[in-house]
Amino acid sequence: MVPLDPVLIPAPPGYGHDDGESEGSDAESEGSEREDAEGGGTEGDAAEGAQGDDVAGGAEGEPISEEDLTAAGDQAFEFVKAAASGDAQGACAVALDPTTGSGLTGSRAKSCVAGFEESAEEEGTEFDPSVADALDRSMVKTSDNGDGTAAVSFMGEDAGISMVQGDDGEWYVNSAELI
Repeated sequence: MVPLDPVLIPAPPGYGHDDGESEGSDAESEGSEREDAEGGGTEGDAAEGAQGDDVAGGAEGEPISEEDLTAAGDQAFEFVKAAASGDAQGACAVALDPTTGSGLTGSRAKSCVAGFEESAEEEGTEFDPSVADALDRSMVKTSDNGDGTAAVSFMGEDAGISMVQGDDGEWYVNSAELI
């Protein structure tokens, strides 16, 4: 799995490699380190399960339309670009507030931004805006999870996030998975 969080978004194919290799052990080892640090994601899974029925979007078992999958993919791409460039506010702007059914605002948005910045600082991440500039919408794909959420893949790998449709009809990153 390629982790897709504010700290571990992999560079696009060919970025920073003179030999044209697009995949290396760096992204794989970072993913393993992240999974180890998160304890295999059980906290995110528990939070997602607790949120379950409250998430807006297609009802469980109802397929997500191609139009909605495209809209979810567009929002996921905005999240990826913002996270890759170190734009904490931009990344948090497309995360769902499960208590309101729309985007994060107020103190919840501030907490998200602080968490993003703290995570980047802890990981020693130095953001390079040219990485975000090299991203292309075609690198982000969405697919129906069958539970009203859309899975996100980045460059053909599971991004580790999903998209949910808010009560306002917009698509957001499932914030329970960012915790």
